[in-house]
Amino acid sequence: MTDLSPQAEEWERRYQTRSQLWSGRPQPTLVEVAESLPPGRSVDLGTGEGADVLWLAEHGWEALGLDLSPTAIARARDEAERRGQERAQFRVGDFLTDPELVPGSYDLVTAFFIHPRTAAGRQQFLARATSLVAPGGHLLVVSHAREVKGTNPGIGHGPSPVDPAEDERLLRSQSSFRPIRVGVEAGLFLRADGTRETRADAVVFGRID
Repeated sequence: MTDLSPQAEEWERRYQTRSQLWSGRPQPTLVEVAESLPPGRSVDLGTGEGADVLWLAEHGWEALGLDLSPTAIARARDEAERRGQERAQFRVGDFLTDPELVPGSYDLVTAFFIHPRTAAGRQQFLARATSLVAPGGHLLVVSHAREVKGTNPGIGHGPSPVDPAEDERLLRSQSSFRPIRVGVEAGLFLRADGTRETRADAVVFGRID
């Protein structure tokens, strides 16, 4: 892992502790949103083991997933191959620092539970995510609205909670973001072992003109 950034190394260590870290099922909010849109090109930022990308691909999207962890991406590619799903593509890297990682623009840009550790980092993350949306496309960002214990690898506490109204304000200041769905919602978290947990999600979904 010597060529990985410290953050990527943290996630890589976490993925290597288990044969499967996540449930393998798509995020319910993604399904709700995507079912209201015509299929097009999508990119999922921080895709993990690729469940959201695979669901999108199986529903007609040309879907790309990005993640810092080589192990996570290897699992996503293996699952895409197992399903014979050629519309799903996966790449390892940091979309914030490598502009060549994500060529072109996308009809739907999604990001689930990405929590930069500073306010400046969150502003940079939202600006970069917005820049990937094609004119007339949509952005979906879902974050933890409450502190979640043990969410971030390598540290003893969860990420700072996100106020969706603040994300909306930042997006409006950076772009022609037009909100469609913004607020704190009850989110269902499915663990790899099949257990379920309800969490408070900060949901920001809108269109970029």
